[in-house]
Amino acid sequence: MSFESPRKTATAIATGQPDLIVLAGRHLSKVQETADALKETSTKVRGLQLELISQRAVRAAANAIDAWDDVPRSY
Repeated sequence: MSFESPRKTATAIATGQPDLIVLAGRHLSKVQETADALKETSTKVRGLQLELISQRAVRAAANAIDAWDDVPRSY
């Protein structure tokens, strides 16, 4: 999959004007590039490094999101 595909997907989601888009990826620099591309929209964007290599890494990412005050809780 090319890098353009996730960016296009995020841009398409932003057209729906959600309150927040959480971008997750292995490389924060690429996540930031996509976030920068969405700055023209009114949607708030948060970036997160996410490694699916281990349960510990996934849990760390989930804990990071749980610490964000601007993310609604689903539980």
